[in-house]
Amino acid sequence: MKPEELIDCLKQCDPQAHILFYNLEGYDLQCRELESIIEFPPACEGEEATIEITIKPEGSDEGGSFDEEEQILSLSENAMTGKPSPFN
Repeated sequence: MKPEELIDCLKQCDPQAHILFYNLEGYDLQCRELESIIEFPPACEGEEATIEITIKPEGSDEGGSFDEEEQILSLSENAMTGKPSPFN
């Protein structure tokens, strides 16, 4: 996707609307929020510039850490489902 395509899509939306991002893994949708947008110039001649958009778990700090209560909840949910902890 090019920036102009994203801009065109967003121009069709209510400018006061709240933007939600979702990570789809299997059938699990997890809400995310914008962490940063960084533009990188071309590294070499003939290359295109790159725009990096970073999202993070909703409510986490910049390092992706959750508050202690959310960590405990996530750890207990993962223990019940047999999933490895995301905090290891």
